[in-house]
Amino acid sequence: MAPGFGSSALRSPNVWIGGAAVSDLLARLPEDVLVPLVSLLGGTVGPESVAAATTWLLFATVFYTFTPLVYTYLDWLQSEARGFRAVFTASAVSAGLLFEYVEGVRLTAGIAVLMIASAAAMLWYLSRVRGWSLFDPEGNGVEVLQLVSPHRDVSEELRADFAREGLVGVAGRVAYLAAVGILLTFPVFLSGVISQLFVYAYPLPDLLFLGWAVVAAVSPRLTIGPSRGQVLDVEFDLERYLLDSLENVSRSVQGLFLTTFVVLGAFVATGYLFFAVTLGSQMARPSLALLGGSILELGLDAWVTVWGLSGLVAMLGFAGTFFLWLWVRELQRLPHFLDAWEGRETTEGAPIARPAGFVALPLFAVLASAAYVFAVSAPGTSPVEYAFALCWPLVLGLGWWVANRSREPQPLTHENLWIAVGLYVETVSVWFLSRAITVATASGSPSVGAIFAALNLPVVLGFITAFPTLLPYVSRYEDRDVEGRSYALVWFLIAVAVLAALTSQIATNPVRFQLRLLAGAASLGSVALALVRRHDL
Repeated sequence: MAPGFGSSALRSPNVWIGGAAVSDLLARLPEDVLVPLVSLLGGTVGPESVAAATTWLLFATVFYTFTPLVYTYLDWLQSEARGFRAVFTASAVSAGLLFEYVEGVRLTAGIAVLMIASAAAMLWYLSRVRGWSLFDPEGNGVEVLQLVSPHRDVSEELRADFAREGLVGVAGRVAYLAAVGILLTFPVFLSGVISQLFVYAYPLPDLLFLGWAVVAAVSPRLTIGPSRGQVLDVEFDLERYLLDSLENVSRSVQGLFLTTFVVLGAFVATGYLFFAVTLGSQMARPSLALLGGSILELGLDAWVTVWGLSGLVAMLGFAGTFFLWLWVRELQRLPHFLDAWEGRETTEGAPIARPAGFVALPLFAVLASAAYVFAVSAPGTSPVEYAFALCWPLVLGLGWWVANRSREPQPLTHENLWIAVGLYVETVSVWFLSRAITVATASGSPSVGAIFAALNLPVVLGFITAFPTLLPYVSRYEDRDVEGRSYALVWFLIAVAVLAALTSQIATNPVRFQLRLLAGAASLGSVALALVRRHDL
């Protein structure tokens, strides 16, 4: 070993990422391997607890390593400092644990508490450790707000607000701190959502982390020749790429909402993959039992059943893979759209293309799968089963053809609308499939009309998707400084409050509780904003 190599290598984040990945993989070994190892060490913890601990150790290591990528647009934040990384890591891991183990109304309350605690920790660190003057109209905190309000002189407005005395002055300072804190901590919660994506995709994240760490550590010591840079290109890593995409959250309101939509879309896509794997494992034994006899003695119906069940798993896996590929592409297109939206010219290169047909092909796969579930639940072998047996290989082949055709980039003019519609269609398709399975298994003679007996979730999803999509347009409309437009956002918040209250009547908990919270917050926000506009605060 070369002098000094051991200490420097151990300090490398690559070593810690690789070590955490190895420990997570070892902890998830079969029980007959893990339990003896734990027993030899005198431990009494079962494999599930150890696996969970090593998983979150891995996430913490990666969050700490890649924190600067999340805040690329806030270069004055000094996010590479150890203290800031520690605050972000603790908050992101807490958010991931919250999403993993808490449900219902408690999850809503936990998110509120964690957001306040994370914002307070970040602001305390920045003011006490990094020396930020939070109430300086020319300070770094104002720069955070300026990113999401590019058409206004935020510094001039805050200078007037900070000069006010009494209750109005206190309220203005509290609102300012809350706005800065929310903008700084919002990536924390998206990191928590991404951690759930990694949990569903196990063991792929562990292997990717480990491969990234090994290649990054070994590549400087290899000499492959002129093509070495291409062979050892380790810049693309799924986890690093997803965390890097969170930088778009802190650049504008549009970036905040669209990044959230894309991350949620990727999360739903991994749910499809998880469902496909689970369904495949459950169907493996019945399918093998069906084939247990003499293969030559099996009738056509038995072969159609086995082939159809295999196709169901393949179609759901295809839908999840296609959706995930779509959202990765949208992540790559998003910076280009945001540059155009914000009037910047910073992103290099041409945007990548959206998949041809967008969500049409995976949506067809889901609808065909739902139709097959209906057909299988009815007695006898129906023509739908035969059609599905012939259809699903063609769909997979068409998917391969689409993947090779998606090379010419489309215009970026309405990318935000494409993203919003894509998330809505994908999420409603999950609802439709689950309703189809529920209705088909609950009744011997399923009815298509029974699926649409309860349309509450699609309506609620439509409202939740439309509200963040329209907000940037209303904000930009109001920012144009035209007489009569200064109350546009006030009326928009009033409309949101009314629609949220009405939508909550058909929603179920915990969404009903969250919609009522939104209605209350929008009502208070509209009143406060109206007072600000009325008195020119």
